[in-house]
Formats: sequence, C-alpha cells, structure tokens
Amino acid sequence: AVRALKGVDFDARQGELLMIVGPSGCGKTTLLSVIAGTLDIDGGEINVFGSALHALKPRHVTEFRKSHVGFIFQQFNLAGRLDVLTNVLMGRAFHVPVWRAVVKAWSDEEKAQGLSALEQLDIAWLSAQRAETLSGGQQQRVAIARALIQQPDIILADEPIASLDPE
Repeated sequence: AVRALKGVDFDARQGELLMIVGPSGCGKTTLLSVIAGTLDIDGGEINVFGSALHALKPRHVTEFRKSHVGFIFQQFNLAGRLDVLTNVLMGRAFHVPVWRAVVKAWSDEEKAQGLSALEQLDIAWLSAQRAETLSGGQQQRVAIARALIQQPDIILADEPIASLDPE
C-alpha cells in the first residue's frame, strides 16, 4: 500500500557522479534497486543506456544487470566462508563459463585483476583471509573491489562509505 517512488525523473551522463541524498526510509535504496533491475515497477519507465528495463523480460533484465551494472550493497553481501580474493573474483562470475565460477577456476590474469582491485583499496594483504573475519570497513572495501572488477558501465552504490574510515 506504500508508494515508495513517485515522480522521480533524472538523467545521468557517462562519467558523472550523482548522489541521492535523503532521510532514512525515503526510497533511496528502492530507487537504486529499480535502476539495477532487481525490483519491478508498477508504472513509469526505467531507461539505462538506451535500454527500456521496464519493458524487458526478467531474463533480459538479469543479463543487462550482469553485464552493465555494478552494485555496492549497503549490507556487503559477501560469502563469509570464502576468502577475500574469491569474493572479489565473484564479480567476474558472469564473464566466465558457469562451471569456472562454481569451481572457482580463476585464471592467473583474473587473480591479478582481483589483487589489483584490492590494492587500490589498500587491502590486498587480506586476500587469503576469510571475509567473515574482517571488520565492517574492510568488508565494504571488498564489496567495492568486487564491483570494480566487474568493469561495469555504471556503479550503483547504497551508502558505500558508511562503514569506511574518513581517508
């Protein structure tokens, strides 16, 4: 019965950083989920890179999201029992055959890319550690590295720096 979004209209251009600011519960996460295609809409239009997501079949929305959208979740969404590097490499899971992602058969080049993403965030030294043993800020950096390694056209970030130190 709650209408989460109404009358939202904006354009974002390539290379542009756009922040959506508002109080808790105002629909920021809902808006990001709609743009990412993880939440259906009951009216209006969602156009991303010329694709009308609202008109696509669910399978095509999923394909679009996997190949174009990186999402940094507010709750990290890491696999706690897996090591940090594997969590990061899961961002490449949709770019390799399914069997390789399932058995974690990453190439040396992919592992180097994962370590490079972790280095950018100053946590490469944690690559072999289980994700569940990290602090909240470290887990957030892993989630950011996972989004970066996807090499997406757009990154949607839900409170991406909430758990991070100021630097």
